[in-house]
Amino acid sequence: MRLGRRAALLALLLLALFTLSGLLALEAWSAAGKRRALAEQAMRQYASYAAAKYRDNVQGWLYVALDELFAGAWSRLAHRPAAFGDGAAALAESGRAFDGCACAPTVRGAYYFEIQLDSGASPRLGTIAIRGTAPPPAEQRWVADTTR
Repeated sequence: MRLGRRAALLALLLLALFTLSGLLALEAWSAAGKRRALAEQAMRQYASYAAAKYRDNVQGWLYVALDELFAGAWSRLAHRPAAFGDGAAALAESGRAFDGCACAPTVRGAYYFEIQLDSGASPRLGTIAIRGTAPPPAEQRWVADTTR
């Protein structure tokens, strides 16, 4: 059985049509994947930007709030000589300044530490000045290890 010329031409056109349709569907599938990847990358970059902007805003708000909160203590401390070098004296002096202005929150640090940074040398832990009870030895070791 022999196909007529028209039937062969019709079959060839149908084959070309299906091939072209398949290629267009493949191209659409590929473009959708590329668009999805681009949108995800844009969202990640925007989320990173938004987090950095929020962090900067919070840092600014905290700076202004703490400056206002402790303005009285800062002015009282500005008229006194610096007490650094003797950690216990600095701790006592700052405590008196905050008590005198009645502007500090009631929660105070139990201790603080200072790091001595000499040029050319590695940082080393200074003395830990303690107000009240001493921190547990494990915490003192953690401070020493963290600041090395």
